[in-house]
Amino acid sequence: MTGFSKEVPDGRPLQDVAEEFATELADTVSRFLGQECRFTCSAIDGGRFNVAEENDGIPLTIDGQPVLVLSVDIYCYWDSRETYLAVEASSFKVFAGRQQGEPLFRYDFLRDPANRNIPCAHLQIGAHRDEFTHALGYGGYTSRRAKTRAAKPPGRAPKISEVHFPLGGPRFRPCLEDILAMTREEFGIDTATDWASVIDKGRRSWRLKQVAAAVRDCPEEAARVLQDLGYAVEASTPAQENTRRLTQA
Repeated sequence: MTGFSKEVPDGRPLQDVAEEFATELADTVSRFLGQECRFTCSAIDGGRFNVAEENDGIPLTIDGQPVLVLSVDIYCYWDSRETYLAVEASSFKVFAGRQQGEPLFRYDFLRDPANRNIPCAHLQIGAHRDEFTHALGYGGYTSRRAKTRAAKPPGRAPKISEVHFPLGGPRFRPCLEDILAMTREEFGIDTATDWASVIDKGRRSWRLKQVAAAVRDCPEEAARVLQDLGYAVEASTPAQENTRRLTQA
């Protein structure tokens, strides 16, 4: 959802669509948790809107006991064509216990980061090992993996390496060039003088292929967007959506 965009019907105020987005988020989280969660939509400077949870974080419980807290913070504005509600920045944070201090981990997105060397979409792990494994030790029984972890014998602490973080699914996952660039920027490894152009070329090639694959997954949506851009698009036969690829973690 970090790269969310929503088409705005002609003549409809952006605030109405931002508020609708907040309602959709609240509905998703409420239905997922089985309890009511509210999101607010607040106007800020520059014609932007901030969408966030109404209270001080969303409690995530295990066996009815609050163990984690989810924080959602999204900044929306018009896209360059003033046709879509676009996300300028977003931050999804998960805390242990309560919303205080550094989160266990966070997913951040910044559409146009001031520092080009920081990925616009990235995952950061803020917790120390003990904090993370302590939270994992409370594993409930609502998933097979959590149940397996909770059943481990005393003295066998969970490992952070056992946690699998989603990163875009089959179509929008990071490419090798992303990993190479990360090792250069974060660890300062030795590289060729033209390393940046190599990365740019590889990323462009990869993402063009992934765009093509994503179009094949949802041809009707691709045709709609192309028509919005002024292209004439016709299908000889209706194409089916590849729901498995579009929903795969």
